[in-house]
Amino acid sequence: MRLLSILLGLLAATAVHARNLCPESAHAGRAEMTLGMTPQGERELPLSLALRWLGAGTYLVAGTLRENGQAFGAIGSARCDGSVLLLDLTISAGFGQVPPDGEMRALYRGAAVPPLVDAAGYSVLRAQVDMRRGGGPYQAIKQVALTGGKRIGPVLQTGRMAVVHP
Repeated sequence: MRLLSILLGLLAATAVHARNLCPESAHAGRAEMTLGMTPQGERELPLSLALRWLGAGTYLVAGTLRENGQAFGAIGSARCDGSVLLLDLTISAGFGQVPPDGEMRALYRGAAVPPLVDAAGYSVLRAQVDMRRGGGPYQAIKQVALTGGKRIGPVLQTGRMAVVHP
């Protein structure tokens, strides 16, 4: 579903800027980066992140995941472990009064499919982005609620994050 892909994409984007963070500029204060988040079997989504050094090896992370003209918020934390940036993110998403896509329509088995639906969801993600290798795996859990009490999830999603722009 479009919303779930968006949520995951937001998470993936967080890792992109870390290439210059681990470990050389670990105390740089603020950094920005773009990650390419690719859920297994889907297309890459851009995740743009800003990282703010908090001390004690920790960063505050905020950013935006983009999919199909929509922008979804991401917030969380990051830590460096050698050359690996460990990202823990929550991505929230929602949209109102849009035509249901194929995945959404399938949820209304036998019932009348509304012409327009509202949806809200979230994804919680953990990524291990190796800055020397330019990427790494992520795992996420996502859940989406739709008009009429329909829902998707919780669903485990896995994929890869790649550093697009440090």
